[in-house]
Amino acid sequence: MIRMSPAIRMSLGLMFIAMTVLMLGNFIGLIPDQSSLDMKVRKSTAESLAVRFTYAARDNNLTVVKNSLDKIVKTNSDILSLGIRSAYGKYLAQTSDHQVHWIPSGGKESTYTQWKVPLYRNEKHWATLEIRFVPKEGFNVFGYRLTPFTILMVFSAVISFIGFLMYMKKSLRYLDPSSVMPHRVKYALDTLIEGVLLLDTKERIVLANSIFLEKLGYSAKELIGTKPSLLNWVDHKTNNPASTLPWVHTLSEGEKQSGIPLDIHTRSQGMLTFIVNSAPVPDDNGKNRGAVVTFDDVTELEKQSYQLSRMVEMMKTSREEIKNKNKELEILATQDSLTGCLNRRAFFQKAEQYFAQAALNGEILACIMADIDKFKTINDTYGHATGDQVIQFVAGILNSKVRGADIVSRYGGEEFCILLKNCDADNASAVAEKMRKKIAEHDTHSDSQTLDIPISASFGVCDTHSEPRGINELLSKADRALYKAKEEGRNRVVSWNSINEVEHLHKTENV
Repeated sequence: MIRMSPAIRMSLGLMFIAMTVLMLGNFIGLIPDQSSLDMKVRKSTAESLAVRFTYAARDNNLTVVKNSLDKIVKTNSDILSLGIRSAYGKYLAQTSDHQVHWIPSGGKESTYTQWKVPLYRNEKHWATLEIRFVPKEGFNVFGYRLTPFTILMVFSAVISFIGFLMYMKKSLRYLDPSSVMPHRVKYALDTLIEGVLLLDTKERIVLANSIFLEKLGYSAKELIGTKPSLLNWVDHKTNNPASTLPWVHTLSEGEKQSGIPLDIHTRSQGMLTFIVNSAPVPDDNGKNRGAVVTFDDVTELEKQSYQLSRMVEMMKTSREEIKNKNKELEILATQDSLTGCLNRRAFFQKAEQYFAQAALNGEILACIMADIDKFKTINDTYGHATGDQVIQFVAGILNSKVRGADIVSRYGGEEFCILLKNCDADNASAVAEKMRKKIAEHDTHSDSQTLDIPISASFGVCDTHSEPRGINELLSKADRALYKAKEEGRNRVVSWNSINEVEHLHKTENV
């Protein structure tokens, strides 16, 4: 770590101010810029050559152009080489040493020593004039040319720093830090609300303010000249005796330490928690002469923080429990316990919303009523436990054939109701047919044995094209279609549209 004396730091500050004044003067144009003047001259030369070669190129006599290039280089000491490169990258004409001097670059912008000027023929870009100028004499550092202003800045910085440093060293001799009496320092420190220690290079306490003495229960005579590391310091995180102390690190390394929590067993107030900060105290030559250490008592804050964290944790736990209970209650209130489908009450709440939304948005809504065939016979023959499994089996198939936005509800004992959004009766009938086949092709299982039980279901379908006046009428029409499926022999899908067509046909025949 580089330590600088106050004189050096102040001299550097004054030097930077002087450099800022120079740069400001250069910015507003008080200092002539020779590089800018040279660039203007070279720009004028490049434009003149571009016009000259544009006229020469009209005759397409490259020999004349080549001779002109050589003459220009010989007569102009500021130009090293010239070349005319076609738009396709091939040289049309160049001086003999142009490729030696020219440094290819991917950029299109011209530089101080290399200029690129486009040439046009018939208003089309056909070539580029490459001009390699002679580098101006001057200082170069790592291949970069230093401008006169840069050289002036470096010279001024060095000379001004030396002058300021000599002046500051003489001026600081008149400042005597020892002129401030120790009792004044102690009086100032006693007004602080933090505990403060001043240590020498050997870690001995030179001064302790009254707050620190009061917190620990010591007198000034007991602590002055002793080492604070001999006190009962405890690591705040591990509750073990503290192995590293911030002021020890500051005295050995000269580095500032801040925000270090430490606990200590005190005589008068038990265990206290401090936030400790330490900083080195350098002399005029940057040599470390001791350390100043502050102790901020955060014992009450730690207690309040602990209590607050406990309360937050308890509130978080309670909130999670309430959330989980609400989820359980919502499931119990809206789902059928046997199948996991919506119960009848929850179904009608959603169904009313779906029907109103479909009417508002001009969408189609389809309803499927499903009923397990001869379910009473299954219950009487195999028992209610098997009957429950049959209901669960059918509910699982119904749920597997619908989309996420569709609704499956256990409407009655063995009856189910399904609402399909944006689906007409034909598509709903196709979905119901898939459900019917899947049910008829599978077996169900009881707890004790596998039973080959012939299971089937009947389906009734209706959509809002039938112009129902409400959700109840839509369900009623789907239920009438289901009843028709039962009448026709079960294990089938019947649509309200087919019933409506037959009724319309009978009316027509009667007429």
